[in-house]
Amino acid sequence: MLLEQEQYEKTYEVLTKAMPYADKLEAELRFNRSYASIFLNKNQEAITDLERTIEIKPEYHEALYNLALLYHEENRREEALDLLKKAVELAPNNQDYQQFYEQLQKETI
Repeated sequence: MLLEQEQYEKTYEVLTKAMPYADKLEAELRFNRSYASIFLNKNQEAITDLERTIEIKPEYHEALYNLALLYHEENRREEALDLLKKAVELAPNNQDYQQFYEQLQKETI
C-alpha cells in the first residue's frame, strides 16, 4: 500500500479521486487520506477528514485518537480530552491512548 511505502502525496491524490465512489468505504478512505495529509503538513485537511470519519463511524477509535492529537496541537485541549475519553472507552487496552489521556487531564487542570 502507498501509505506503507510512505508515498503520502500519491496516497492523498489516489484517495481524493476515489472519494466520490466510496459510499461504504468513505470512513476508511478519509482516515487514510488524513494520515497522508498529516505527513504532508495539511493538518486542516486531516482534521476535516477525521471529523467526517467520526461522523460516519463514531466507534473508529484510531480516528478519535488522531483527531485528538491534532486538536491538542491547536490548543483545543477540552475537545481533545473528550475525543481521547471516547477512544480509551473503545480501546481500553491501548496504552498510547491511556497515556495521552492522562497527560491531557493533567494539562487541563
